[in-house]
Amino acid sequence: MLDTVLGLAITPSTIGWVIADLGSPGCPTRDGEEVRVADADAGSDAAALAEQAGAVAAQICATLAARGERLHGLAVTWSDDAAVGVALLLEALADAGVEHVVPVRYGQAAEALACGIGPRGAQPAVCIVEADVATLVLPDPSGGASPLVTACPISGIDDVAGWLRDAVRAGDRRPDALMVAGSVRGMDRLGRRLESTLSMPVFVQGGALQALARGAALTLAPHAELTAASLDAAAGGMPAGAIGLLRARPLSYVAALLLLAGGVVTLVASVAAALSLQLGPGREVPDPPPQRATVARVAVPSA
Repeated sequence: MLDTVLGLAITPSTIGWVIADLGSPGCPTRDGEEVRVADADAGSDAAALAEQAGAVAAQICATLAARGERLHGLAVTWSDDAAVGVALLLEALADAGVEHVVPVRYGQAAEALACGIGPRGAQPAVCIVEADVATLVLPDPSGGASPLVTACPISGIDDVAGWLRDAVRAGDRRPDALMVAGSVRGMDRLGRRLESTLSMPVFVQGGALQALARGAALTLAPHAELTAASLDAAAGGMPAGAIGLLRARPLSYVAALLLLAGGVVTLVASVAAALSLQLGPGREVPDPPPQRATVARVAVPSA
């Protein structure tokens, strides 16, 4: 029986998800997808975002349960502008009886994704490129768990190179390598350009939100053996419409939202989940690294 972890990455426009296999070295990705949020262009609707993300999670959990697979945990990461929707989602998952749901900070998910790239002991940075925004996660030079996360609105991929050049060179957080993950065209060309401009190894990976979801899942994988209970019951019994009940409920998620905004989340259902938050990116995660951008190949998570 396979042991799996589900990772979710949520922005107001896109939901990325991956299923990672705990039973194989490096916790390879077995499946994943990026889902466009319905009516995303019409503006942000936190309840609708939570409802769609919950439906995605419910469908995946039901599929796994039907296969007889055991789900060790569900890791969720998010962008700042999706925090309200994620707070609603976490509350709904708890109400539905889903255990071992771990909120993972954006920077922590990005750092976990980049572990193992570059020379041994390197501190890589990660840039997530979406259609209208690029987000850079710079490592803590002291080796701590306080990455610097900055974002920049973009109108196209050409805007990314200049902004990254200035952002990486500024301050005392110059990384040893850079991973760029994106779902837009021209990523291989951007990688070559950045490697020339920054004079450091640059790795390119396709699927921005799918990659970030994988990073979230990786924060759970090393500690999955500590979980005493599986998600079998919750996965099989979580109705796809459970999130919709939030529309008729008072907004009791305010406390969770404040914790989300502050970067300290206590909505954890197990000791293993708490450990995964504390021990997250400061470890070596064995996983095949992406290909170097100099050979113009875009790496995708292993299936």
